[in-house]
Amino acid sequence: MAFPLGKIFQLFLIFLFALSCEAKKRPPLEIEPEFRVDEVSEQNALKFELDKCAFYCFFVPLKDNVQIDLHFYKNISCSDIVYGFAEVNDNGLKLPTKLDLIPHSYYGNFKLITSLQLISTSPRVLLGMKMASNVHFLDLKRPELAQNVTRRMVFFTKRYGFSGIFLKFDSDVLLTPGFEQFVELLGDEIKKEKKRSGMKKLRLILSISSNWVKYVYRRMPKFDAYFDAFYLWADEISSNSEFPIPSVAVPVDPLHNSELVPLKDSLARNAEHLAGSGVLRKKIVIGLSTWARSYFIRKNEELKTPEVES
Repeated sequence: MAFPLGKIFQLFLIFLFALSCEAKKRPPLEIEPEFRVDEVSEQNALKFELDKCAFYCFFVPLKDNVQIDLHFYKNISCSDIVYGFAEVNDNGLKLPTKLDLIPHSYYGNFKLITSLQLISTSPRVLLGMKMASNVHFLDLKRPELAQNVTRRMVFFTKRYGFSGIFLKFDSDVLLTPGFEQFVELLGDEIKKEKKRSGMKKLRLILSISSNWVKYVYRRMPKFDAYFDAFYLWADEISSNSEFPIPSVAVPVDPLHNSELVPLKDSLARNAEHLAGSGVLRKKIVIGLSTWARSYFIRKNEELKTPEVES
């Protein structure tokens, strides 16, 4: 049976419309429960995207030979997830665990942690970095060494899919001229990388202990040009300590002064101090820890410690 060309075209349009209606009738793709987010999470994600607020989560493996488990983090509305801490030395970086990079595998810890950037709330995953002991790249007489170190830091961060760097150096280092030179070189290297790749600029976050603000605040106007945020946290323990500061929680309320927290060490007071030095308020992140460790009990077994510091 032959059909006029106009009739064929009409039937073709009806067929397309039927396909469209069928597609609308079909249920949406089933999403795994851990990837679903509620309305509040979606609203938080929008606020995070607009940089109106921040919620930093820390993922610090306590063992260096275990593959990380991300199930819990898929259900938290974090604006930023800090994974670390890698040690910065004169030769580059010492990775947080032995399983961060697994040759010819998609299951290395770096690949797993950065995959969280693909969930609905789209958290930024930052690589936490601390300074190794006995390094020379902060020596003013070794600018070429500092240049090489910053170049490796930026290349490594971008190469393995992180959105930025969370810098945690011992507080006394922030006062040295060598650190100022290092920050300038690092900031310039990040700008070069953005221009070279044409992609979004890596974020750079500086961690500051609250009770050191009174010493470093005069340097803040210089640092402000290079850092996207300043993470203010309570207490002071060396970054070489067994505790992965600043992810460890303190057992007191550090926001306001009290019998246990002097006014000069309170987060609220020092946040105002930073703002008074010229740092934009939207760049100041208050580090209020919500928990330190989590534990789980397996059936018929004793209490087990976690594999990460949260």
